[in-house]
Amino acid sequence: EEAIIEQFPRMEGRLMVMMIAPKKK
Repeated sequence: EEAIIEQFPRMEGRLMVMMIAPKKK
């Protein structure tokens, strides 16, 4: 999960985290 976030830019990474985090949790 962290590896994927590191590949994307910080701005896009945060958007992906906000969308992925709620789905996994």
